[in-house]
Amino acid sequence: MGVADFKVGIRRALARQVDLYEQLLGISQRQLEVARTGDVDDLDPLLDEKDTLLEENKQLLARLGQFRAGETERGSGKDASWEEEVKRLSERAQQLLESIVALEQDSQEVLEMSKRRLVEQLSQLGAARGALGAYCRRPHRQPNVFDKSR
Repeated sequence: MGVADFKVGIRRALARQVDLYEQLLGISQRQLEVARTGDVDDLDPLLDEKDTLLEENKQLLARLGQFRAGETERGSGKDASWEEEVKRLSERAQQLLESIVALEQDSQEVLEMSKRRLVEQLSQLGAARGALGAYCRRPHRQPNVFDKSR
């Protein structure tokens, strides 16, 4: 692979990474909205879509690692416009990743709050059921005066 192909490969990989992060950001935003509405059944398709994108990103990161290893071996040569574009794409990817992490943390907090509310409601339901049981118990069986077995 020549230097030009090498640079094109890195540029394409970084551009794809930015595209993946933009898609993941959109999913994270929808996930937060779903978490806020409390309709957790809608989370499954989002999580499946996220898993697919994360798997592709994992493969892309491995490819970028190979490019970076090749860059130190080969030396990229001085190309200011290429270096600027790589820097811009890397910074954009970092910004997107930070936004994704923030949204994921927000979603986690919302889901944890929903979980606490649900546990509280269930414990209140259990207490109410116990109180109801105290008032609605069947009376103890009265001895049968005609029962000769006693």
